[in-house]
Amino acid sequence: MVLNKINEYAILRNEIKDRQSPGGKPIVIEEKRQQRASLYLKNLSYIILADVRLKETTDSHKNKYIAQFKRRLVNGQCRHQPYLGTRECSAYFSEVTGDEKPFDQSMNLGNMLFDIAFCKSDSRKEMTFKNHQDGKAIIVSGYHQPIFFNAALDNGIMRIPEEKYIQLYGLEGVHVKGVS
Repeated sequence: MVLNKINEYAILRNEIKDRQSPGGKPIVIEEKRQQRASLYLKNLSYIILADVRLKETTDSHKNKYIAQFKRRLVNGQCRHQPYLGTRECSAYFSEVTGDEKPFDQSMNLGNMLFDIAFCKSDSRKEMTFKNHQDGKAIIVSGYHQPIFFNAALDNGIMRIPEEKYIQLYGLEGVHVKGVS
């Protein structure tokens, strides 16, 4: 749920397309420069409705994780600082008061990144990443697959299609209780 008017601003920045290796020769910026244009949203306030979904291998009850989340929410704690889109856009969070109302705005926002699936694969070894199996994190090979959806606001509310979660779980080979 979006709580206030969406304001946009654009930033054009220069980046270097390669990393300089330690002790390597200097980079000639004119040869390695890339310009990136970004469209940012300014002064946002959201309410995010979330649900806890447990993997089939989890023995604990869902209420345990909900209570843990609520404790952390009240204390402003998180395992990793959440961000919206990129890590440059840190998200700060707090409990809802119950008085919030959606900003009455409807608009098509276009394609939006839903998530990035990390797919284990013996035939497409484009990267390595950690995969959790039997309570242990192991390094596996595979590839990443971005998942997009057509985002739209309907009277201040954005809904994420359920099939995007099913697509993500299928690509990552994760079995979640109550999701087929």
